[in-house]
Amino acid sequence: MHFIYATGPPRQREFAVTERPQVIPSDAIVCAVCHGKCSLRNLDGELWDEMTDQEFFKLRKMLRLAIAAEVKPNHAAAHPGSMLPLTQVVTSVTA
Repeated sequence: MHFIYATGPPRQREFAVTERPQVIPSDAIVCAVCHGKCSLRNLDGELWDEMTDQEFFKLRKMLRLAIAAEVKPNHAAAHPGSMLPLTQVVTSVTA
């Protein structure tokens, strides 16, 4: 399972992906949870209204990559917290 979350003020959010929910900061907004080919997205009206186009496209890209990592876990195998090549999984994106 992969969790995509956002930190930072509106219109300056940084997005990150983790498999370990305990590392998500307490002030973060969990934007999506991916499990297998499915994702549960948490984009309420307030978050949606505050999101820039750039943030939206980065979040969408991270969703695709997280789902791909779920479907093909061997491509995303790495020690937690380590960086993977961009072609495999993005672990953090700054808006």
